[in-house]
Amino acid sequence: MNRDTKRYLRELRAEIPCGFFRKKKLIQPFLTSLENFLSEAPDASYSDLVDAFGTPKEMAATLSEKISDADIYRYKKTKKIIFAAVIFAVLLLSAWTLWALYDRSIPVTIVQTTIIYD
Repeated sequence: MNRDTKRYLRELRAEIPCGFFRKKKLIQPFLTSLENFLSEAPDASYSDLVDAFGTPKEMAATLSEKISDADIYRYKKTKKIIFAAVIFAVLLLSAWTLWALYDRSIPVTIVQTTIIYD
């Protein structure tokens, strides 16, 4: 597989709205067609792939017809929740780091009192 083929597949995978394993199942028949095409034209460019199969977005729409709207909605919602959780974790870690740095910068004064009894 050349660089243009890898680019096409990367863009195609990015456009399909489902999880990794389901995406792998959906793309499998397309990969067979792609391998047949590449056996006839091993040095196919990106534009050759677009001419043969359509844009990655169009191909993703074709492959995604098997996915229900509810599954797409659930996938996008889960993706948003994970993104928000990661952002929250990064902000929390940043705040904790800044607090730790601030806490270390406060000067500490130690007062020692010696009491002598006669």
